[in-house]
Amino acid sequence: MPPAPSALTRRGRRTLIGVVAIAVGLIASACSAEVAPEGATTTTTIPTPTTSIPQRVSDGVLRLGTLLPLTGPGASFGVPLTAAVRRAVEVVNDHGGVGGFPVELTERDEGADATAALAGANALINDDRVDAIIGPASSRVALSVLGQIVRQGVLSCSPVATAISLSSFPDQGLFVRTQPSDALQAEVIARLVDQTGRSAANLLYPDDMFGRDFSDAVRRSAASLGIRIETAVSYDPTADDLDAAALTALEDAPPVVVVLGDADAGMRMLAAAMAVAPTPIPVFVVNDALRTPAQPSLLENMSPEQLSRIRGVSPSVLVGNPDLLAILGAEERDPSTAFASAAFDCVNLIALAATSLEGDDPVAIAGQLSALSRGGTSCRDFPTCSALLGEGRNIDYNGYEGLMRLDANGDVTVGAFERFSFDAEGDDVTDLRLTVGAAG
Repeated sequence: MPPAPSALTRRGRRTLIGVVAIAVGLIASACSAEVAPEGATTTTTIPTPTTSIPQRVSDGVLRLGTLLPLTGPGASFGVPLTAAVRRAVEVVNDHGGVGGFPVELTERDEGADATAALAGANALINDDRVDAIIGPASSRVALSVLGQIVRQGVLSCSPVATAISLSSFPDQGLFVRTQPSDALQAEVIARLVDQTGRSAANLLYPDDMFGRDFSDAVRRSAASLGIRIETAVSYDPTADDLDAAALTALEDAPPVVVVLGDADAGMRMLAAAMAVAPTPIPVFVVNDALRTPAQPSLLENMSPEQLSRIRGVSPSVLVGNPDLLAILGAEERDPSTAFASAAFDCVNLIALAATSLEGDDPVAIAGQLSALSRGGTSCRDFPTCSALLGEGRNIDYNGYEGLMRLDANGDVTVGAFERFSFDAEGDDVTDLRLTVGAAG
């Protein structure tokens, strides 16, 4: 049975949006940008694979660093997320640390762009001599700095980055993420189309790296459910006028239209499409960033009938597990817990791998992460899992939310999502929670 709609007060909901919206919105915006210097022609460039990884000196002490936004717009979620990593390390150290030594933690600022993040990464690698980095948060930043991190033989685990292109990054096994890829979100989008009872839909997507990858994933997921994408229209997310793309996508009066985009261009595209929509109004299925638009007035200007035709999907990023909430000293639906569970997963998996290996070699640790998340005795936290390892048992680390599965590529194979809609006042309402992916 679906949970009841959110009972947050308007003020409480706006507080929630103030943090989570920035987190999801900025990340979506970052994903939508090409990896290129400012002002340059944007192209999708995947670095040449690193063929030689330097051997780092192992001294038995596991050293972690955070590379998360402590300044700039992302600080509203980066600061509490860094605090969650700190708390996760404290739990590890309160239960014996790794190999009899406390885990050391250093915090650096990801900042608001790749230049700042690269400076932070270099400091973590060269000055702090970390074995693994928790971060980056931004997918764009990750694509920009991972090459340097990998070349130095350091492991990184992002609790936030979702770009599909990260799955094909030549990371030599040294990058994992505990947040589901947008490929899993595409599966949920296809399900929402299927729930309309229609077997065909049109698609609007931004003509950039984020949009092209995301739209391809939506088309594959739709096809697997027998849904045809009859017309797919790309749009320039930097353009002020999106009417032409909207008219093209709506001219054949489709029953369902999927709109992909970030919190700015995506919502402007939805508004433009809604303005030219025929009667009856199609169902519009949207991705996570449109839940919290950069211009809320675009939602506020829609009629109740128009709002009722919007369905959306977003990852579940707030902590719901009562045990983890107690550790964090937070309440349910607390915006400060955004991505905290995924941050604990990064710390716990790395610490458990180092425990099982009795060493702090990043390459060896990276090689253990997938195996620790499947196939053994189920456990959810570091104290329980490390005790099982101490008994010589294999473990299946599931995390506090019970969903952690990593494939050999370092991608999460199971993700928790929320289906949302909008009420007559333009406020978002969660009306269903669902899980997608393969648990095996």
